[in-house]
Amino acid sequence: MTKKYVTFSFDDGTIHDLRFIKLLDQYGLKCTFNLNSGLFGIKNMLHQGELHVDHSKLETEQIAEVYQNHEIAAHTLTHPNLKQTADDEITRQVGEDAKNLEALCGYPMIGMAYPCGGDCYDERTIQLIKTTTNIKYARTTNQTLDFTPPKRFLEWHPTVHAKNPAMFDLAEKFLQTAAVEDDLLFYIWGHSYEFEGFHTWDKIEELFQILSNKNDIQYVTNGEYYKIRNAKKQ
Repeated sequence: MTKKYVTFSFDDGTIHDLRFIKLLDQYGLKCTFNLNSGLFGIKNMLHQGELHVDHSKLETEQIAEVYQNHEIAAHTLTHPNLKQTADDEITRQVGEDAKNLEALCGYPMIGMAYPCGGDCYDERTIQLIKTTTNIKYARTTNQTLDFTPPKRFLEWHPTVHAKNPAMFDLAEKFLQTAAVEDDLLFYIWGHSYEFEGFHTWDKIEELFQILSNKNDIQYVTNGEYYKIRNAKKQ
């Protein structure tokens, strides 16, 4: 049976996830949070172009409670560019991060997001993760600007970034389109610190208001959609 799904994926585990999760829970939405267990508790500022924002990470002891209504997934221990990383270090970065997160949250890590943006992985990376870890899906940062389900879960392209103004037109299109021959998946990714740094909390809440509480939409984590999609193929 075809359906419409909405999912979110947010990276890095900064302190701004606290405010973001309150909004998600208020509107009944679900998100997968990709975390670097080797960086928990680090205090720092991010200066990136026009963006100047507190980039401090949540403490280890906060993780299980903060993310209890959502999904935790891996993002490597320390956020290296995997395309520039040796084979055994890729396995360590992903595998140890997953192991640490499993110990905190109590369930298997099946997902991750590639760190460091667009040019951060290649076929070698994908095959290493597939053969040396238990990761089943991995999100890229390449926007599709459509609602097509992933053809390859270890190279899962999201629909749109949360600071792309196109997300509002896409949301309206998504609401107006019926799932007929295949699922429709609206997949938004980003970082909660961007809402703070660019002063766009009102924009993400506006998107939540548009997308939430629709009877024809199922709101899922990335992992939940992975399992749903696999079940349909069996």
